Amino acid sequence: KTVKESQLATSMALRVLSGFKSRNRFVQLGSATLLLGCAVSMGPRLLSTKAATSSFKLISQTASIPHPEKADKGGEDAFFVSKNGYAVGVADGVGGWASQGVDPSIYSKSLMKWADSFVTSGAKEDGSFPSPKEVIDFAWKKSMGILGSSTAVVAIMHKDSNILSTANLGDSGFMLVRRGKMIYRSMEQTKGFNFPFQLGGDPRYSDKSIDSFEKDINVEKGDVLIVGSDGLFDNMFDQEILSALEESLATSLKVEPPKRPTNMEGPSKRPILEELEKSAAKFSSDTTMKPENYEKILKVFGSNHNLAMDIAKIASINGKSKTKNTPFAASAKEHRFLVQITTWQWTLLK
Repeated sequence: KTVKESQLATSMALRVLSGFKSRNRFVQLGSATLLLGCAVSMGPRLLSTKAATSSFKLISQTASIPHPEKADKGGEDAFFVSKNGYAVGVADGVGGWASQGVDPSIYSKSLMKWADSFVTSGAKEDGSFPSPKEVIDFAWKKSMGILGSSTAVVAIMHKDSNILSTANLGDSGFMLVRRGKMIYRSMEQTKGFNFPFQLGGDPRYSDKSIDSFEKDINVEKGDVLIVGSDGLFDNMFDQEILSALEESLATSLKVEPPKRPTNMEGPSKRPILEELEKSAAKFSSDTTMKPENYEKILKVFGSNHNLAMDIAKIASINGKSKTKNTPFAASAKEHRFLVQITTWQWTLLK
């Protein structure tokens, strides 16, 4: 094999080794990291065209539950929430680097440190922020030379409109929820089972920031943005995340939560965008996220009740279960992967 082929094979092996077979189920032993942002209106702003438009920023909550074996260093994920409330991001350090004597969190933390810095200092002459892809590119170039690799997702609210700009590379991602409905879900970028696109400190073997998938979305007051690492999305189906959010909000609002669907599972593959946009036109009345509750919900996001932690705890529990069916387990079954790990060796069969 060439050096590059060996690097790719090693990287894929490291990714696959992050899970193991137990009772014919796959268990994803990652960190569950997520950010929740609730869109709050900043009021109308007057543009150069003299037309008024509403702008928004995010009131955010964060949670990160590392794998127990990685808790001493705080896990391998990293995130940032800009002080001005306009930008958030998550990076998931590839855990396989630990077997090479490298702390994966160093690289992911570097990405998010520089991403946060660029959002704050990289404003353009007109006061607008750089695009999420520009932020990822800046952070990637600033982290060159650091051993490690990571997935990344960045979301930025426009100052002068209701547009949320996003960019994601790999399997860290986000979903936007409106009135209890998921209206958008980011698409994963993978090269194979458990082998996402990833940025790295060596440009010869890294994917490129230009590979990041960009999406602009119109937001409304009270929309909830959920940004997370694969420790969230590998261990909870989309409907589980929505139900957990509803139940956590209902607890804070002291109201009855909506009825839970009888089937919480879903396809391991991400939904088609057009299907989401079509279904989002029909919002359910059975939700705590009604317009009349928005002001109360905003207060919850500013309170001591950490909704993000409520959801992260469920993802963490699911990830440790030997019997729970998860998106990761469903995907492994689809790809017919069997992984057996012993003290001295590992075997990959397909």
